[in-house]
Amino acid sequence: MKKIAITGSIGSGKSTVSQYLRSRGFYVADSDAIVKDLYQQDASVKAKFVEWFGESIILNGDVDKRRLKQLFLEDQHNRKKVETYVHQRVKERLFDFMDQHSESAVVFCEVPLLFEVNWQHEFDETWLVVTSRDVLIKRLQSYRGMSLEAIEHMLMWQMSVEEKIAKADVVIENQGSLERLYELVDQLVDREGERNDCS
Repeated sequence: MKKIAITGSIGSGKSTVSQYLRSRGFYVADSDAIVKDLYQQDASVKAKFVEWFGESIILNGDVDKRRLKQLFLEDQHNRKKVETYVHQRVKERLFDFMDQHSESAVVFCEVPLLFEVNWQHEFDETWLVVTSRDVLIKRLQSYRGMSLEAIEHMLMWQMSVEEKIAKADVVIENQGSLERLYELVDQLVDREGERNDCS
């Protein structure tokens, strides 16, 4: 089984690539979805956060992400502690996913902070989806309603695109249409006959 990680900055189009791969029948794990599930469903995660931050960290039965962000801003040690714990849990889930589909020729994992957490060596290949800063900002403002300040703040916590390009095995330029993006992905998965029978 070939393990491929998909990564990229927020708004780059990595999730679009993941969705397209699923439509082609490939197995794709989503790190963001795993985090969401941990915050909403995992009792041990909630208990750990209550131990650290008190009962106020839980809102309507889920981890209060807004309160968590506030705690991160107040003290960077809070951010580091939470990220170290959550990243380990996410990593365990990703490897469980890959183990479940070990009969497949290739399995993908979408990992937004792949290089930031230094997980690239856990995969056989890394695909980085990139777009220009202007296009990225326009997408996030148009499709997610994010302010320029919020976008800049999120990008501040991520490694620069130049650094990621230097680390990636494959760079997917997502500057044009969806059709062009799909064409680039098709070329990548077809180059070695990397097809799964997932029906």
